[in-house]
Amino acid sequence: MTKGFLIFAYNNEEINYGLMAIWQARRIKKWLGKTTSLITDRLTAESLNILVPAWESDFDVIHYIDSNSIQKKRYVDRKLTFHNLNRIDAYKLSPYDETIVLDVDVIIQTSNLNKLWGHAEDLVVCDYSCDIFDRRSYEFEYVSEYSIKFFWATIFFFRKGDTAEIFFDHCKHVKDNYLWNKHVYNLQGGPLRNDFIWSIALHTLGGSENSSWVSTIPWNTPYSVPDDNIVSMTDNCVQILSDKGISLVRGQDLHVMNKFDLMKAVNKELGTNHE
Repeated sequence: MTKGFLIFAYNNEEINYGLMAIWQARRIKKWLGKTTSLITDRLTAESLNILVPAWESDFDVIHYIDSNSIQKKRYVDRKLTFHNLNRIDAYKLSPYDETIVLDVDVIIQTSNLNKLWGHAEDLVVCDYSCDIFDRRSYEFEYVSEYSIKFFWATIFFFRKGDTAEIFFDHCKHVKDNYLWNKHVYNLQGGPLRNDFIWSIALHTLGGSENSSWVSTIPWNTPYSVPDDNIVSMTDNCVQILSDKGISLVRGQDLHVMNKFDLMKAVNKELGTNHE
């Protein structure tokens, strides 16, 4: 049975997601001993040809697919283009029997994700992630105030079979009927998020808010918010600064939302000079 990671990476005006995908694929190989496949477009690939010659060797399979879901999203002090809604195609695009899909802004520092291979369930999603400074926000607990439970699309595992196929088909239905779902689940303005698609699909398939239709990852993957700053990053430790102080994250994978600081750290680790 084949096993591997799947990453989606589309550059925008300021963030080189393709470069982050290379960095993450190398971390996956180092920490998890697994290979990675990439979903991207030709423009992203062209930037990588200049920065990292022979970068294709970091991936098993590369699918060049133009994103047909383009959104503008406010990021800290500016609006940027995001191409991030074809994740619902992961089932048909993955070349593996068992797949872990991962955002490129997750810093791998452990072998924890290897615990998901061979899971008894065909779909395992993430609902447990906490702020590294223990800041509470309903944004990551419910899709909207007084609405349904929030699930992260940042990390998930699936095995090809009926359960996973049903889930991804239903995610497509949720996306195609977003205006209706926005009304039903009291979603606020702003771009459609994969997290919302996941949460609504799991809710409707389960039939109730607290349904156990699928399993969830049984450990915490902490996150830091866009206003936090990366002070330093090594192979196994990240130092984060916020108005709450400094946090040292070691022995855990970390979801970092400050893409600009992460890009600087990635450039340093890869030895590239992209800004």
